[in-house]
Amino acid sequence: MGHGRLVCLLVIALVAAISAPAWAAQNDLQLYRLSYFDKNDNRFRPDQDSFDSLTTELGLALSPKFLSPAATLGSAGFEVGFETSLTTINSGEPYWKNAVEGGTPPSILTTGQIHARKGLPQSFEVGATLTYLFLSQMFAVGTEVRWALLEGFYYAPDLAVRGAVNRTLAARDLDLTTAGFGGAISKTFGIFGTSQITPYAGYDLAVVWASSRVVNATPGDPRDDGPNTLGLPVDQFVFEQNVNTASRGFFGLRFKAAIAALAYEMMIAPKGIYTNSFKLAVDF
Repeated sequence: MGHGRLVCLLVIALVAAISAPAWAAQNDLQLYRLSYFDKNDNRFRPDQDSFDSLTTELGLALSPKFLSPAATLGSAGFEVGFETSLTTINSGEPYWKNAVEGGTPPSILTTGQIHARKGLPQSFEVGATLTYLFLSQMFAVGTEVRWALLEGFYYAPDLAVRGAVNRTLAARDLDLTTAGFGGAISKTFGIFGTSQITPYAGYDLAVVWASSRVVNATPGDPRDDGPNTLGLPVDQFVFEQNVNTASRGFFGLRFKAAIAALAYEMMIAPKGIYTNSFKLAVDF
């Protein structure tokens, strides 16, 4: 099977998940619920603190993951794989209960991701991702650049730095971009000359930019038909842009036999946010 056909099949599978029926959208956000009525001004006001906390946690779930050792694929190398990540969130907090569809947020956000990487000369590597947040309509597209400062030495570990950015799409009223900047160290060990195992660890600085479009505080009420169901005029507001950062440590393990590769990774972020990720890939 050619590279192009394999990538097409993976994209079709993820698009089919994204196109799931609307009833499965329990993780979609209703930002209008993160507001309160100001009796002094007789209007709705955004709860900016709740918005900042919510989008930071969501951004960490959708942010780029490493899921590979420090060594690049080599100038002729190519890898494509499917990844899934499970990120814990503070689902008991009011900002999650108020914001998600149905008011019952899960304790873990699950994402599926198609990840393609291509090796370049001079120990560089580029990649592209397509990520979907399950039980929602949200997905993200991303790109990354990696450079291995050290790789291929027999006694020394491999060392690389990476920058990546993801842009979230199909999120109603939400404008969300996430990025990751960090590095990794790893060492590959051969197993009987037929396979390889590579432990790795590193640091990643996640950056989350979040704001909103104009939010209707009382959706479902016709704007031209007088008061809404609360007896109040329809109101609108905007969440201001929020930029948050989170330092994350991670460690992982990659196993490769022939062209097949398996990987596991754990990322640890502040406020009890943990991400466990798994990867199945083919490496040519």
